[in-house]
Amino acid sequence: MRLIGKIMNRMTVVLMATLLAWCLLFYYAIQREMIDEVEDSLELQAEMLMIRYLAGEEIPPREMGTNNSYAIIPVTEDYAATYPPMSFESKDIWVPQRHETEPARILRMIFRDNENRPMLLEISTPTFDQDELQLAILIWSIVLYAILLSLVLSINWGVIQSSMKPLYAMLRWLDSFDLKYNNQPMHIETNTTEFRRLIDAANRLVVRVQELYDQQRRFVDNAAHEMQTPLAVCLNRLEELQQRSDLNEEQLADIDRVRQPLRRLNRLHRDMLQLSRIHNGAYTDCEEIKVYPLLRAMQEDFEDIFSHKEIRCLVEGNTELSVKMNPTLADLLLGNLFRNAWLHTPTGGEIRVKLSEDTVVFSNTGKDALDAERIFQRFYHSAATPQSSGLGLSICESVCRQYGFRLDYSFGDGMHHFTCCLIQS
Repeated sequence: MRLIGKIMNRMTVVLMATLLAWCLLFYYAIQREMIDEVEDSLELQAEMLMIRYLAGEEIPPREMGTNNSYAIIPVTEDYAATYPPMSFESKDIWVPQRHETEPARILRMIFRDNENRPMLLEISTPTFDQDELQLAILIWSIVLYAILLSLVLSINWGVIQSSMKPLYAMLRWLDSFDLKYNNQPMHIETNTTEFRRLIDAANRLVVRVQELYDQQRRFVDNAAHEMQTPLAVCLNRLEELQQRSDLNEEQLADIDRVRQPLRRLNRLHRDMLQLSRIHNGAYTDCEEIKVYPLLRAMQEDFEDIFSHKEIRCLVEGNTELSVKMNPTLADLLLGNLFRNAWLHTPTGGEIRVKLSEDTVVFSNTGKDALDAERIFQRFYHSAATPQSSGLGLSICESVCRQYGFRLDYSFGDGMHHFTCCLIQS
């Protein structure tokens, strides 16, 4: 989820909680205010009625219009002693004029007449319907909430979007950053202190990473070249020793045992150098490569080692398939897939290479599935192929990653399947 989305979601939750609390407070404040107004009106009416009653003046009829009514009732001393001097109550009363019940606020007051007899004055007046008030407040609160929420979120969205422009510019710069090329420092105009500090820190980090990368690349290149000469000298010297006629069979066998790890080290050195060149972007030239003729040529090159293990090899499918890539990397990709198929095919097995519209599938006979999670890792090789450098498939995966291809492995019907999709994913 994007940062702005998370901020807006949290703001929505906070605003919903805040407006809900405001609605509740607003409802109870309005209710309390209306009740206070009704009670003040009832107290004034009660005072007016008591004054007229005690003065012997004419008092209004019991039904005073506007659905208001009152009653003056004599009560006992005991009742007057236990009843509070003034109290309020809310309940539904019958309104004859409307032939229905309505909510009303009732005032009850104890007073004494001119002969000191206790009297009960009860006045009722219609009041608001709480259910209707709640519904009205709910409806208008929802309307107000929707308007306020839309307005606040729209304003905040615009403000945050504008404030985050430097951050988005940094993200675009980081997305385009590539260690293989000389990248220009990040220049983003902003007055925000935090963004300026972040830009400075990112520029310092990039410079440091670029320096470390260049040092590592130079070290790998220098080490590769320094190793190449002594390896070649050792192998040539051992070959010369094997040509001598004064050596017995045991000595020749010892020399051959020394040559085997050296040859393996030489292959490992060659593969590591290729990986380093691929990662350093040494192969940038591209041209249109016809896949089928290249595979047929490789099939002929591998024919001798295939025949040594009695392996049948078949290349078939789309003869017009082509891909735009560096020729050297195309040779590395397809050649390593061929070599991997040969390594994992038992004697008398079969290798099938099938071309479709945009994929090349290398299938070879096998007994057990390989570890699909580790097979493309560097220096990994199965127990059945200890002579492998463990870098062939890693090179294939690096080439595919450089061009956006996809390389997958599966096992089924007693065969290993390596599927290389030659379109950018």
